[in-house]
Amino acid sequence: MADGTESTSMNPVSEWKENLLTAAAEGDTETVSKLICENPYKENNETIYTRALHSAVRGGHTKTAEALLGADVNVDCENKDTWTPILVASAGGHTETIRMLIGHNANINYTTRYPCTLGTHALSQAAAGNHVQTLQLLLQSGAKSHVNHVDSFHRTPLVIAAEEGHFDSVKVLLNAGADVKGLSGTYALSQAAGAGYGNIVQILLESGADSDHEIPWDSSITPPLIAASAGGHSEIVQVWKTFQDI
Repeated sequence: MADGTESTSMNPVSEWKENLLTAAAEGDTETVSKLICENPYKENNETIYTRALHSAVRGGHTKTAEALLGADVNVDCENKDTWTPILVASAGGHTETIRMLIGHNANINYTTRYPCTLGTHALSQAAAGNHVQTLQLLLQSGAKSHVNHVDSFHRTPLVIAAEEGHFDSVKVLLNAGADVKGLSGTYALSQAAGAGYGNIVQILLESGADSDHEIPWDSSITPPLIAASAGGHSEIVQVWKTFQDI
């Protein structure tokens, strides 16, 4: 500039991108729709629309997300961690957003490829957050085939729910056929016992969980009863004794 100062104004494309991302994150569907129509960014729209869609579903902004899908965004577009919108929505428990994504043929059983979260899927995220309605919708919509799917830490959704103390999610997963009599049941039992979740220990035992299995992938995982004793959870030890006396 003539006076030697630098202009701080954005170029039109950068400004458009920032406005789109802000509107998507805030669930401002009207502004998002307007910006889609005004798009000055004629090439490589996929990246910016992917970011906007992920922002919208993260906030549970269903109508905003649907407006972005109307701009031909791939419903299974991945972010840098290889998460798709349905995983992001499941982590937040945004059931209606998930219902909309399923209506647009989202891959309900997609699993991540990113090393740190390898094998993460919608069902495991719903279980981690104790989003019971989300779990039920996913299971009813085809995710039941992934009820025993393991992630990179050898955890099934049942294990994840048990170690987080999510009793309601544990019940839903058991009713959906989660494997409780195999290694995942023992793993879930050990995690719940060590954390002091007596109600979960009880329902796992009642459902047939076997405390005698060894966990082959991690020798540091303590057997359930020992884990409960070491944690000072005498009430869980009592639950165990009561169950054995039945």
